[in-house]
Amino acid sequence: MLIYRGMYGAGDCIHQRAVIREAMKEGPVMLETFYRAMYHDLIADGLKVRKLFGARPRIRERIKFMDHRFPTNKRSRTKITYDADRIHACGSILAAQFNSVGREMPERPDFSLPVPDRWRQYAREAVGSISKPMLVYRPIVLNNVWKSEARAPDPALYATLFRTIRDRYHVVSVANIGDNDEHIVGETQDADTNFNRGELDFETMSGLFANAELSFTCPGFAPILSQAVGTRTVIVYGANECHRTTNSVGDHFASTLAIEPDVPCDHHMKNCACSKYISLPPAIARLEEFIA
Repeated sequence: MLIYRGMYGAGDCIHQRAVIREAMKEGPVMLETFYRAMYHDLIADGLKVRKLFGARPRIRERIKFMDHRFPTNKRSRTKITYDADRIHACGSILAAQFNSVGREMPERPDFSLPVPDRWRQYAREAVGSISKPMLVYRPIVLNNVWKSEARAPDPALYATLFRTIRDRYHVVSVANIGDNDEHIVGETQDADTNFNRGELDFETMSGLFANAELSFTCPGFAPILSQAVGTRTVIVYGANECHRTTNSVGDHFASTLAIEPDVPCDHHMKNCACSKYISLPPAIARLEEFIA
């Protein structure tokens, strides 16, 4: 029996689905995690989950935990984790997660998330009738859970890129403003539908991303969820991390456009002071070509 202690961040928890899926090929697996719905398909295949305590998840779920009894010896648990040194040694965050539990990441790691029809229906009911293709927009946010000023893209550049395509879509904005002092950085963008105060549970949010024609995101959980459900994804980066070390592992699930600073940064340092400057004309041209 393999027993894993999962990570805290929603994006990390989606990524670690690939680790759990590989481990389950060898035998029974137990996972301590914040989330249950996030692993609904793996649970159906035999994964046992127990609620992870110590902090509060940022995204609530409809489904309730039914904890399985785990061995009481905490030493039997293997923690899925990573740090900057491990990322640099392994080449990506997900490869570092695999390495932390003594595994090698496969060439095409599988953190894909099947979205049940009822989750998609939750999202349709939440948004209502629309007359344009849907775009899920993730504002640049900062909060007290993981202070990531360096990771955030330049807000003026982010806004300019978004506004070049905004009018072609029914825009749905997703955030959790107010929770742990979360706040939007830069100018608040116009959206047709706003779920900016944590209104969406994980099931509805997954359905929303799955129903969308496109997602426009910055680093964090949003591009990982978008890739996991197979939705075309635009990711605009700041400093701290780059596409190669973060989201390239999901490019085989969804067409992904990575817009990085002219000099991409992969320091994985929250206090990194690298330039976030993006030359807009070529970036806009790539964006137009991507959505054409």
